[in-house]
Amino acid sequence: MEPSTDTAPEELPKPLCPNCGGKMTRKGQFCPHCGQKRFDGRIRLRDLLSKFLHSITHLDGKFVRMAWQLLIPGKVTVAYFQGKIKRFPHPVQFFFVVMFFFLLLLTKSLDSEDKQVSSRTGSNIHVKVSEEKEQDEQKGGNAGDFFKTIERQALVREFQTSYSNLPDSLQTPAVRAAFDSSAARLSSNYRLLLQDIQAELDSAGEKSLRADLLLDTIPIGLVNKEYRFAITDLIEKTPEELLDQYGIMDWKERLMVKQGIKSIKDPKGLLHAYIGSLTWAILALIALMSLVLALLYRKQRRYYVEHFVFLLHQHSGALLLMTLVLLGNLWIDMTIVWALTFVWIGASLLVAMKAFYGERWGKTSVKWLLYCLLYLINFGWLFFVGLLVVFFVF
Repeated sequence: MEPSTDTAPEELPKPLCPNCGGKMTRKGQFCPHCGQKRFDGRIRLRDLLSKFLHSITHLDGKFVRMAWQLLIPGKVTVAYFQGKIKRFPHPVQFFFVVMFFFLLLLTKSLDSEDKQVSSRTGSNIHVKVSEEKEQDEQKGGNAGDFFKTIERQALVREFQTSYSNLPDSLQTPAVRAAFDSSAARLSSNYRLLLQDIQAELDSAGEKSLRADLLLDTIPIGLVNKEYRFAITDLIEKTPEELLDQYGIMDWKERLMVKQGIKSIKDPKGLLHAYIGSLTWAILALIALMSLVLALLYRKQRRYYVEHFVFLLHQHSGALLLMTLVLLGNLWIDMTIVWALTFVWIGASLLVAMKAFYGERWGKTSVKWLLYCLLYLINFGWLFFVGLLVVFFVF
């Protein structure tokens, strides 16, 4: 009788996990190394949907729990360092999620504000469209979009020139009426713009200035000089061509004037770039102020990351609260609510410092005042540096 060639189950090699390559048990359903479930090469739809729904509801539960508990000063940070980590989202992940919604609503809120243009006198001219002018605004576009309004008016002038160059046989009343109708529609916002600028000039005591002549050129001011560019040149030429035409050769002036031209042509793009830079400016501020807290509480011998997480939670809570106010501001005036919000943010920081660091109210209050002073100073210069960086790379 020949010996059996079958291998005993105990002698069979253990299967390998397709995810991490580690050895799995023969009957186990999960890898002991990475936790992935045993995979046979087939994925069922119900398994995919079940895993997706579980991950979404699990994340939402953590997010909602952390969101409302952040309104209780210091609660989340104290619980986090007590070891209750899994019940909350990662602090950096939560910060970016809240920051995303804050910037989204901030952008929408700023886009809905009254647009401004600068006059030769340097004053700000608010361009507002009344309800009576709403129909003209819908026909001609956004009256507050300054450069596009000027571009549209330049197109009207081309229309008029084109009509004058037509053969006499084509200069009929019907053709003239068609040209006039198109020109009137394209010029509607320009007329509104002129009316608003002239009203602002008259109210400022500059009645000798005419708005139409004022808009023939646009100034770009540097530290010690000012360049005025013709509107037609700004419309027809690239920034590089303008710099050469106007004889701007110094590299520093060329850089600043070029960015100024780009900001005039695309003010919304520049504004959105500024808003986008807020995330990194605030992160840099949190990193810097964490060092300040480490110095203020150096006797407690805490790790730097503890102060960093504490400030991440504080800023996330503040951004979440401001996001809710921005959301309400889309429908009603929230001026008083904004004032109360900033008072709450400052007061909650004081209470959170007391809860997390555990010192007496007197010492905590002194450190809170010093922290707030340094925060405002550092926020100012970091925000300014952020604006410069965005301006020069925009």
